[in-house]
Amino acid sequence: MALLRELEKYHTNEFAVTACAPMAGAYDLSGVTASNFLSGAVAPNPYYFLYILAAYQNIYHFAPRLSDLLATPYDTTLPPLLDGTHDGPQINASLPSDPTQILKPGYLAEFRSNPRHPLRLALADNDLYRWHPLAPLRMYHCAADQDVIYANSQVALASFQSQGVANVQLIDPIPTAGHSGCSEPSLALAKLWFDSLR
Repeated sequence: MALLRELEKYHTNEFAVTACAPMAGAYDLSGVTASNFLSGAVAPNPYYFLYILAAYQNIYHFAPRLSDLLATPYDTTLPPLLDGTHDGPQINASLPSDPTQILKPGYLAEFRSNPRHPLRLALADNDLYRWHPLAPLRMYHCAADQDVIYANSQVALASFQSQGVANVQLIDPIPTAGHSGCSEPSLALAKLWFDSLR
């Protein structure tokens, strides 16, 4: 979805997009994704949040260092795991199932209460539904996904439809499938669709 937006906003003279099939995206980072994070629900892969926090820290500079945002002992145990040699399961093993616990209590409280919190603004800056796609768009997402909540795609669909985007669909290949289980059927359906457009 981000690539489509980039191409349609800035590279129309270089690329003509025939169709786009984004899958299980966190399109509503500032809404659905942030609310799910703050809910305290058990996260199947809490390392996703750590990756977002670390990436945004590098770009938006919320604090001098990532460790300045993290509660003890995570301020010393987590940053070394982001060296590119540790995979998701290794990082998950060092995280609590409720990823809110890695943030300093004061930082977390401010994030909860302040709609203009820098992290909230950074998330909103990366939402992917406040634009008008031109190419035919089919979003693939399974309703039982707990890594990237299905409502992300519902919010994007509703936003696009409210803007009059006619050629957009949300397809749920297997409603009971999770994030990983949704990938193969989604890829297969997207390929069939792409093949039909040749």
